[in-house]
Amino acid sequence: MTALQPSASHSTGEYALHRASWVVPVSRPPIPNGAVLAAGNRILLGGPYGEVKRESPSAATEWDHGDAALIPGLVNGHCHLELSAMRGRMVLPKAGFPQWLSDLLALRGCLDSAQLQEGFHSGLKYLQSGGVALCGDITGGFLPNAACEGDFPERQVFWELIGFNLLSLSDALDGGGFGSLSSIRDEWWVSLAAHACYSTSAPVIVEAKEWCRKTNRVFTIHTAEHTEEMEFLRDGTGYCRALLETLGKWAPCWAPPRATPVDYLDRLGVLDARTLLVHAVHMKEDDWKTVAASKAAVCFCPRSNRNMGVGKADIPSALRHGVTACIGTDSLASNGDLNLLAEGVQVLNDHPSVRPETVLQMLTLNGAKALGRERDYGTLEPGRRAAIAAIPLPGFVPPWELAEAILHGGNGEVIQWCRCPAKN
Repeated sequence: MTALQPSASHSTGEYALHRASWVVPVSRPPIPNGAVLAAGNRILLGGPYGEVKRESPSAATEWDHGDAALIPGLVNGHCHLELSAMRGRMVLPKAGFPQWLSDLLALRGCLDSAQLQEGFHSGLKYLQSGGVALCGDITGGFLPNAACEGDFPERQVFWELIGFNLLSLSDALDGGGFGSLSSIRDEWWVSLAAHACYSTSAPVIVEAKEWCRKTNRVFTIHTAEHTEEMEFLRDGTGYCRALLETLGKWAPCWAPPRATPVDYLDRLGVLDARTLLVHAVHMKEDDWKTVAASKAAVCFCPRSNRNMGVGKADIPSALRHGVTACIGTDSLASNGDLNLLAEGVQVLNDHPSVRPETVLQMLTLNGAKALGRERDYGTLEPGRRAAIAAIPLPGFVPPWELAEAILHGGNGEVIQWCRCPAKN
């Protein structure tokens, strides 16, 4: 089998040669008895062990991972690390979104800043131990520039804008305590998110997306997560309206668009290849067609949806329409852990027609694409960051069982990182 083509340029640094019974680039078929050569924080070469060994500098340090699969570091497409202090405090599952939100608001109000800070760092460690190299982290203003030892996971941060009664982006930024966008003009790892169509006004959604479009950043929004959202956009009634009125956030002049969330966002002109829709539980066939035509990506959070009692997303339909689909854990307020491979196993259990190889791609390459980071993460191609995880295998595993063995092999275990080099 031909080796992956070497990178033409790379960061200088210590050479490391990693060998295992399988190398899984994701972007191409798995390589038995494979190896990956890295220098500094970048991958130089990958392929059959013998070929990579011959091309490696004599000074390269060699690591033999034995019966294991070397895979790209996982990509968690959607999480809320600032809610990690909620771990174990929420009784799950819930009967539905209203009960979950009521309990969340009550419990979060009891947490002080020290608890939130400790929870945030614990969340980073949970992700690192689960093999996550990159996460899409939604924040309501909690923005410490923190990372684990070895700089994984890296955060792709989204400032979450809320304010159904606010009519401008500047008002929403002020209301969230974010300050001016000029402060993040050069911080490409920070972008904008609107919370949802029932909690963020149309003008704010449109302005936020336009800023992301002008600065070439990904925009994300919770979409079609629960039936209460669907009722609100269709009729302007129900739980979401009552909640807005209770919170003093209702906009009296607003009229329901009488549309699905996807159709509403399409009318607003915010769907394109740099838009990431999260959850997508309550989708119609026309919604999937619209998403596919716009080239927007979708992040599914199956265990969070189950724990919140909001339903099960139709992942096979998304894949059938060619939508770039990735997976996220959501937060520890709606999930028992942040194990991304466990989310992959949940997809297999919920949707037997979805192949394990497809799920592995959703957890790696698709997630990197959805977050706009496919040049750095998602595969073991030369030039990508040397975020390489070793998944233990139970002895010999044939290629047709490899992807499923990987998903189960790292489910619940601390995954071994293949040396976490420093970031340049």
